[in-house]
Amino acid sequence: MVAAKKVARAILHEAGGLATLRFLNRRKFGVLTFHSFTEADQVNVEEICAMIARNCKPVALSSIASCLAGGARLPDQAITITVDDGYRDFLLYGHPIFRRHRIPVTLFAVAGFSDGRLWLWPDKIDFGFQHTSKTSLDIEISAGHRLLVDLSSTRERNDAFVRVTEALKEVSDDRRREFLAGFGRLCGVDFPPFPPPHRAAMTWDELRAVSSEGVEIGCRWCQGFCVNPILLFNASWCL
Repeated sequence: MVAAKKVARAILHEAGGLATLRFLNRRKFGVLTFHSFTEADQVNVEEICAMIARNCKPVALSSIASCLAGGARLPDQAITITVDDGYRDFLLYGHPIFRRHRIPVTLFAVAGFSDGRLWLWPDKIDFGFQHTSKTSLDIEISAGHRLLVDLSSTRERNDAFVRVTEALKEVSDDRRREFLAGFGRLCGVDFPPFPPPHRAAMTWDELRAVSSEGVEIGCRWCQGFCVNPILLFNASWCL
């Protein structure tokens, strides 16, 4: 199946199929969402930005919102870039690349996170799994829903993180908060008051600084699972 997909993609490229798909979808806008960045990602982000510059018309999210509200029509091949949560790694490894390519970005910050009042809850799950001395856990997600997770290796801990965070997205905010309140005790881990540096938030001064350089700043609900506002739009991927 994987080989067949590779062959199909090669044929599509050689036959000019991507250009045809872009033409057929030219009146639709695309939304490309990033979550976090690392130093190792920079080459990939550069390539993505170069592709966008060649094939699409980057616009701000506010322009799309205005169009949906009956404002000016978007250009063909419009695409907007959003970044979730406001991790500081955007400032270090993402913002310089988008600015260099003159691609507008909308960043959704979490107020309590930027205030230094809270961790983002998935980061707490990851920290607990990576720092526990236990090799397995029997986790009660909700009444009648338990997960037995293997923590015997780095790979298993990463898999456990995905399983547990996906399961917690399906429970109520109250249950999620209750779970997190007891998670450190379950893992035998004491959480420091602030997340580790690679999971740190941009400060308000840093948010103001990138805003002055053209980054739109939105706000996301910080108590429960954060729902990205762009999903409310009738969007399609820009091909």
